[in-house]
Amino acid sequence: MVSISVVGHTGPMVEGTWYELRCDVQKVAPDQLLTVRWYKGQTLLTDTSFNDSIKTPVDKSATYWIFANTTDDGAEYRCEAVLRQRQAGPQPPTTEMSEPLLVTVYCNCSVVLQPPAVVVEYGTSVSANCSTSKPHFGMAWEVSQGAVDLREDVQLITWNVPRLEEWDIQPLCYINIKNQERPDKRHLPVIVYKTPDSVSINIVGHTGPVIEGTQYELQCDVQNVAPVHRLTVKWYKRQTLLTDTFFNEPTKTPVNQSATLQISPSRADDAADYWCEAELRLGPAAPQPPPTMKSDPLHITVHYSPSDIMGLNDQSVTQGSNVDLNCTSSAWPRPDYEWIYHPEPNVRIVSEDGVSKLSIASASGNNTGTYTCIASNTLGKTNLTVRVDVQGAEALCPLIVNPFNVVLEYRQSVVVECNTSVSPLDLHWEFLNHRVNNGTLLVNSSQFKNWDETPRCTGKFIGLDTCTKHVDITLYKTPDNVYNSIVNHTGPVIEGRRYELQCDVQNVAPVHRLTVKWYKGQTLLTDTFFNDSTKTPVNQSATLQISPSRADDAADYWCEAELRLGPAGPQPPPTMKSNPLNITVYYAPQIVSRMNSVLVPIFSDVSLNCSAEGNPEPTVMWSFKNQTIITGRRQSTLTISRATSADAGIYTCTATSLSWSQTREVKVEEGRRCECRL
Repeated sequence: MVSISVVGHTGPMVEGTWYELRCDVQKVAPDQLLTVRWYKGQTLLTDTSFNDSIKTPVDKSATYWIFANTTDDGAEYRCEAVLRQRQAGPQPPTTEMSEPLLVTVYCNCSVVLQPPAVVVEYGTSVSANCSTSKPHFGMAWEVSQGAVDLREDVQLITWNVPRLEEWDIQPLCYINIKNQERPDKRHLPVIVYKTPDSVSINIVGHTGPVIEGTQYELQCDVQNVAPVHRLTVKWYKRQTLLTDTFFNEPTKTPVNQSATLQISPSRADDAADYWCEAELRLGPAAPQPPPTMKSDPLHITVHYSPSDIMGLNDQSVTQGSNVDLNCTSSAWPRPDYEWIYHPEPNVRIVSEDGVSKLSIASASGNNTGTYTCIASNTLGKTNLTVRVDVQGAEALCPLIVNPFNVVLEYRQSVVVECNTSVSPLDLHWEFLNHRVNNGTLLVNSSQFKNWDETPRCTGKFIGLDTCTKHVDITLYKTPDNVYNSIVNHTGPVIEGRRYELQCDVQNVAPVHRLTVKWYKGQTLLTDTFFNDSTKTPVNQSATLQISPSRADDAADYWCEAELRLGPAGPQPPPTMKSNPLNITVYYAPQIVSRMNSVLVPIFSDVSLNCSAEGNPEPTVMWSFKNQTIITGRRQSTLTISRATSADAGIYTCTATSLSWSQTREVKVEEGRRCECRL
């Protein structure tokens, strides 16, 4: 609001006195852009600017001093608030005008007018008195309609017009005061007005519904009104005053006048009534309240696009539950609805009464995912995506990887395929930090940076979570060599001693798939397994404890490296054998002859035979009475010819090899049976 007043004074002013006018501007921002302009009638007197830096709305006041004289009698003072907008602001600048302040100036003179000012409707009667208390030679009304001739015999004359039909009439009363060279004169301010024939409101260049957010211009047409500078057009939405429009044209005859108002309707304005009111601000001498005329209401329908979707939220349900997703949006015209989701037979959609319902019957893992509701009309669209999680059920991932388990020999290649029964938004492989944008991937093992690479196929689908399936790749390498040896030993082995065989497998992978099998001849002795998680090629060793016997002499020990790669691997599994390790077993000699005591008739011949086994081959020796009689290799035969009593006694057979020896004794008796003992 902008208003004008006289500081500390009410009523008529006294000629020759200073008075302070104040202009009050309520709730304006920013005040540094505010200018107050001062007017007398249609004449701009001066302006007042403000330099404060306050940016929030404040009340501001400006003052202006006037010196009252008779020329101000009946004058109208006004002030106008102008926001000097920068280049980006509205053009022309925003303004607001105060109601006029009608000034009455009393002077110490002989002419008195009653009333001091007149407001009269065109075509109606008007009258005013001019009086004086001083002696005079005549007084008269000088006016274009209803003039009163000069009269000397009265102290009061009346100007009276039964039907005023002039728009710019200026009555003047003058009196020839005695003893004055010039007559005293005083003008009677007259405002002639006419209320409008009609007031109407419309949207410039537009009929029908309006679009939210679009700029429109309302026009208020006031027909045949006067005077224009007294006209105020007030704009209303429903019962709320929006703003006023003032006019500065000096035309006093009736004219057609229009005012405009820029509006940008929102959805809250749908079905609102806009209307305008023409009011004639005729001052305190006019009829109260001021004459007004309203337009018929302009009922507007606002079309607006969907903005927010309501009633749609994330849901987490148990497997087998029923799920309802309700989607609604405020819009006019009423919106159409569309759902984006992964279709399943247990999902159906029903739309009615402005609500679209998506129902899931007996939810399963295939229903886990996102559901997007799109609301649209001719003005635009909006959407909202929510998630449904079905607890206790595995979410659908419609990717098929073939083969999903690959056993691949180092430096070989294989082709894997990733397919889907659902149209994907995106399907690609990720392998060795590269992306392959199709479903076919060539896996070349020679490109592996390490031996633990996992190609991954990723698919993005409408309504489903982005999902990934990978290929399990076992990369293997057969050994370069397999060796078998005795740890810290060369040459023959000794029966009964413990030895450690070692099988060295060179440059093999993966170790946890390796089995070392131990053989003696064609007999499998045992297996050695490994738990090492290393996947790159390494050298690996296995050991076997043996304690050879004489039966193992000349036996072949050998080991075999086998890669247990599972059913997806080559059949039979890849193997590599070591060369056979042929061992020589040294063992103690053992006399194998079974001899009894010998009874030798006198002068008879007798032969004693002794044989032994052993490795190395033993030496067999007969001795009698500590005298060596005969020696041989592996066996020795002692012959006694024409035995006498001197030949009777204990004969000893000794078998020796390395540090081993074994003896047997044979008793030779004369003429009787002898007893043999070892």
